[in-house]
Amino acid sequence: MRSPFIFVFSIFLFGCKYQDNSPNLTNINFSINQYAKHFQIIHHTDSTYVKIINYYQNATNETLSYNLQKFKIPIKRAVLLSSTYIGFFDALNELSSIVGIAGVDRVYHQKLTKRIKDRTITEVGYDQNILYEKIVSLKPDIIFAYAIGKKDMPYIDKFRLLGIPVVYTAEYLEPHPLGRAEWIKFFAVFFDKEHLADTIFNKIEQEYMNIKTKASNAKNKPQVLLNSPFEGIWYLPGSSSYMVQLINDAGGKYIFDTFQCKDIYPMNIEWVIHHAQNADVWLNTGLFTQKAQLQHEGFKIIKAYRNHRIFNHIKTNEHNGTSKFWEQGVLEPHIILHDLYNIFHNDSTNQYHYYQKLLP
Repeated sequence: MRSPFIFVFSIFLFGCKYQDNSPNLTNINFSINQYAKHFQIIHHTDSTYVKIINYYQNATNETLSYNLQKFKIPIKRAVLLSSTYIGFFDALNELSSIVGIAGVDRVYHQKLTKRIKDRTITEVGYDQNILYEKIVSLKPDIIFAYAIGKKDMPYIDKFRLLGIPVVYTAEYLEPHPLGRAEWIKFFAVFFDKEHLADTIFNKIEQEYMNIKTKASNAKNKPQVLLNSPFEGIWYLPGSSSYMVQLINDAGGKYIFDTFQCKDIYPMNIEWVIHHAQNADVWLNTGLFTQKAQLQHEGFKIIKAYRNHRIFNHIKTNEHNGTSKFWEQGVLEPHIILHDLYNIFHNDSTNQYHYYQKLLP
């Protein structure tokens, strides 16, 4: 399970037995992604390769290629080292193939929580607490994992020694919301369901673009503040980030859109308050679910605070802290965009799927 605020564990893999750098092939067909930058599907006469491009943060010109002939396709037993993959499996009608998940206590999907209670889905641990023996006992056809930094490679390197096939993913590195959703095509090749994935993605894209077009005709663009202080620091995303892209496409304006050089800017709380006084809307307040919890005296000078226009993606959260937003939202950017459009331009409807206005 990836934390909504910071990735608290880093997963790496190196399965040389299953990793196969693509040779110089003839008669090949490269799939062309419309938005995703971190994977490519390569069809050859005799086999299909999946290439993962810059698969961890700040990677440059680093790729991995996997030959699908070395996997049991379609896969029947999968271990997920992030619950954010669940939405892809659900859309492909492959929830039944999941046999292990890292962080089962954070799973939202009701069908999976039932299987977790029935012990047909197993906790597999994470980071230094990966349950290697448990994973081996599950006899998975594949493990889907992700990388944060190269320094953590030894945790997953053990799978190479155990002969377990592991594949990197990098969907969380995609800055465009449709780029993340397009990773359904990546997961689909392991189930031989590429046509289904194309159909699903094309529908998502069409609905997303319809909302974006409508938002482009809006007369006003509200200024938007993102996130809230965490342990004394206000982490602000750069202007090319996933969330800022959603704000732009929904017809809003990120108040710190000049932050263009980095992905994350750790800022002083008072500095942010001073420069965000004119924010019309405040989004994604983290652990804060009620306005009364935002107790910093300086918040009172922020326009969005005074006008009670503070929203968080907590509408589908359960009491145990599980969140549909983090589990399913990666494949529902059109629904998130619709929420933001209504917040920015039609707030009186109060019709949101993921978002909710913070109560006083």
